[in-house]
Amino acid sequence: MNSQYISSARSLALSLLVLVLAFSSNASANNVTVGCAGAAGVFDFNSLQSALNALHAISNRNHQITLSGTCTGTANITDFENLRLIGTPGATLVDPGPGGPGDPNAVLVVQLSKNVFVQGITLQGLGSTGGTLSIVFDSTSVNFDQCTFQNAGAGIFLNQGSFVNVSESVIQNNGLGIRVSGSVMTVGAPGGGPAQTYLQNNGTGIQVDENAQMNVYTTTTIQNNSGVGINVTGGRLRLCCAGNIQILNNFRGIAVNYGSVDMIGPVVIQGNTVSGVLLNGSQASIGGGQTIQQNGSAGRLSGGIIARGNSHLDLFSSQIVNNTGSGVVLRDNSSARIFDNTISGNSGGGVTLLILSSAAITGTITGNAGVDLSCSPDSFAYGDDSLVGKKFCSRFSVEPIEGPNP
Repeated sequence: MNSQYISSARSLALSLLVLVLAFSSNASANNVTVGCAGAAGVFDFNSLQSALNALHAISNRNHQITLSGTCTGTANITDFENLRLIGTPGATLVDPGPGGPGDPNAVLVVQLSKNVFVQGITLQGLGSTGGTLSIVFDSTSVNFDQCTFQNAGAGIFLNQGSFVNVSESVIQNNGLGIRVSGSVMTVGAPGGGPAQTYLQNNGTGIQVDENAQMNVYTTTTIQNNSGVGINVTGGRLRLCCAGNIQILNNFRGIAVNYGSVDMIGPVVIQGNTVSGVLLNGSQASIGGGQTIQQNGSAGRLSGGIIARGNSHLDLFSSQIVNNTGSGVVLRDNSSARIFDNTISGNSGGGVTLLILSSAAITGTITGNAGVDLSCSPDSFAYGDDSLVGKKFCSRFSVEPIEGPNP
């Protein structure tokens, strides 16, 4: 009886020891280090891909990788959940170029994954005609924080049902900064953060494709892009909520083609060469607190907001001031509700309606060069005559249907 008891106790102790050793081995593998060129110290792995492969062989969940040095090569994060990739100061992933090791599609690919957090890493390309730095598809809750994407054909490309957030990061000197297709991306945060996110010196800052949504939130600056700051083609753009959003000194600030844009809360759109906002067959709701100023170059079809091709504009409680060209242009069967705004100081006129366009206007439209409100013979506007200065718009303050009200 005693020998049986001792044997059972030994078996139990041995089993517990095996479990403890297994748990300890798994726990240590869950937090590993990668050291590449220039990193000082002893590291678990010398490439990011080798670390990913080893961790995935243990489990696809709950890992952290700390990256140091400059790693030339590509990495593919596939089928992971709760993965943290943290860079030490100066950590960099560099495009190896054609024929280099790894996946040729991008420097960092995230696919079929959930809850991936990437922080403090620079992704470096080979020039604006080169490849893409990061591709994300079929992945949710992917977060890039305090990262830099630079000198590549494209910074970040989202595809196929992905949900990604970028905060406190810099995306610069790429042919295209961000492209969103069939996915949802958020830049910044509704309440803001301690540092701005910058999209700057790219060809196009952000491209939003059909069936995609782009949320530009507080503490975001989109500036000095040689093309369009944000170009929407069939998708949806939202700018929200607590302010400190700036779209500065691009060729165009925002262009929306057969899509929609909503602005909620303060936004500054300033210094864009051709126009601040261009709508083509699209809808815009500019809901209060926005400033669209000093945009445009010359002519009546340049300036603050240009809406054409059966577009509709809701413009409420905003400042459209000091643009070179018109403050607002509606043309080609476009319409607008323009309420409680200040539209002033624009060199090509305040509000211009052309080619079967219409507007309901209540708000101050004065102090513009030329005419404050102008309508071609086939277009019309209606509103409060006392708030509008110089007019070339017949029957502006006259009830459209003559005779007594029903």
